[in-house]
Amino acid sequence: MQPDMAELTPAHLVQHLNALGGTRTPAGVFVALWTYFYTHGLVAAERQLARERVNPKTLEPAPRHLSMRSNDIEACVSSLLTLVEDEDQFDRTALQWLKGLDEALGTGPLKVYVAPTARFEGIDGSKYALRQRNDRIARYFADEDPTSAADQGLSISAYAIDLVVTPERHRGLKIRWDNSWAEPCASLSCRLVQEPQDFVVVIWPLVTRLRFSNVPIGTDHFCLRDLEAADVEDALSAEIQRAVDVASAERATMLLLPELCVTSEAEKSLVTRLAAGDPWSSYPLLTIVGRCHRPSGADGGMYVNEAVIFGPDGQSLHVHTKSVPYKHRGPDGRRRSELLQLGDAIDVLEAPFGNFSVLICLEVFNGTVRDAAGQTATDLVLVPSLSGSTKPHKNAAAILATNRVSTFVANRTYDGEPTRGAESFYRVPRAPGRSEVVADISAAYLVFRIPQ
Repeated sequence: MQPDMAELTPAHLVQHLNALGGTRTPAGVFVALWTYFYTHGLVAAERQLARERVNPKTLEPAPRHLSMRSNDIEACVSSLLTLVEDEDQFDRTALQWLKGLDEALGTGPLKVYVAPTARFEGIDGSKYALRQRNDRIARYFADEDPTSAADQGLSISAYAIDLVVTPERHRGLKIRWDNSWAEPCASLSCRLVQEPQDFVVVIWPLVTRLRFSNVPIGTDHFCLRDLEAADVEDALSAEIQRAVDVASAERATMLLLPELCVTSEAEKSLVTRLAAGDPWSSYPLLTIVGRCHRPSGADGGMYVNEAVIFGPDGQSLHVHTKSVPYKHRGPDGRRRSELLQLGDAIDVLEAPFGNFSVLICLEVFNGTVRDAAGQTATDLVLVPSLSGSTKPHKNAAAILATNRVSTFVANRTYDGEPTRGAESFYRVPRAPGRSEVVADISAAYLVFRIPQ
C-alpha cells in the first residue's frame, strides 16, 4: 500500500529506499528524494538551514565525491536511517544527498545516458522520467535574473540544477520526452550537433487578412479551414515566403508563425520553398507554424488544430495537437467553440540549443497545461497564437520564467490588423524590465538572438 501523501514522513522515504533493493541505483535514489520533497515539501529542511544560518545555494552536497560504488548509496540510506526521528535534520541531510546526486549524475562522475523511455518509481508509487536540463538561455542571463525559483525558498530548483524528474502524466495529460525527433532529417541532426551557431528566433506575426468561408458549424461550433478567395491564398503564401527569406537572412534557428495561419495550399508552398534550399547550409533550421483546422479523420466530423515543425528541407518532424478548444464570439453574437478532436500530450523535444515544447495559444495560460509544462522543466515554450489580446500569454510567460523557461509567442489578430495589446512577444529569464520584449506593431517581425 502506498503512503498517504498528505501524511508523508521520513520513515516512508527510508521504507521506499529499502524496498528498492537491488534496483537502488544513484538515479533511482535521486528520483526517490525528488518525489519525497516534491510531495512532502521543504519547510522542515529550510527551517533547519535557517537555524544554522546556511544559505540553500551554498549547502554542501553529500558526499563531496560520489562514485559508482554501491557503498556510497548505502551510506545515503544509512545516514538517513539514523535521523528518521528528527524530521528537520533528516530533511536537511536528504537535501544534501539530492544536491550531491544532482551534481554527480548531471555533470559529474556518475553521468550516464538515460533513455527518454526509462522510468523510475517515485515514493508515491508512480512512474517518473529523469532528464537533463538544457537551459541555455537561462544560463546565459543567469547573472541578471533574481526572480528564478532557484533563488527563492521552498523550491527544489535551488538544490537540483542539472536534472529534473518528470511525471508520466499531469491531470490526464501525457508528458513525453523525445531526443530522436530530428533524426529523419540527417542534415539537421548533424548541424545541430556539429555546427557552432548563435541561437536566433524570428517571430513573424502575419498581417495578411485571412477571410474564411466556413466559420460556423451549427449553433455551437466553428472551424477556420477554407479561404474565401484565391487572391487571399496568394497573399498568404507570399507573406510566408517573405518570412522564410527574413529567417534565412537572420540565419535563424527557428521561425515561429501564428496559429491557424496556413491552409493546405500555403503549407505546400512553404514546404516547396524550404525544400529548394540546401539543407546542409540553409536557414531557418526549424519552422513552426499553425495549420488551419483540418478533418481529424475521426467519426463525427471533428477537426484538429495543429502546429507543425518543419526541418530545413521542408520535412515535417513533429506535430503538436491542441488540447484545449477556444470559444469565439461570432458576428451574430453567439459564442462558438472549436469542434476539435483534442490532443492529450505535451512533448519535450531535446536539442543542443535547449529542450523545447510547442503549445498553441490558450494552452500556455490554461492552468492544467501550463502547470504540466512547468513540471517538464522544458526550457523553451513556442506558442503559435490567434488572439485579440496577448495579456494572458504574458502573465503565463512570467510564471514560466520563474522556472527558467523562455516563452516565444507569434500572435495574429482575427482581422490581421496589428493591434496594441495583441502584440507578439518573447520573455526570457533575465532582469526585470529587460525580460519581456514586445513587437512594435509597425514592425513586420521580431528577432531574439544570443551568441553561441
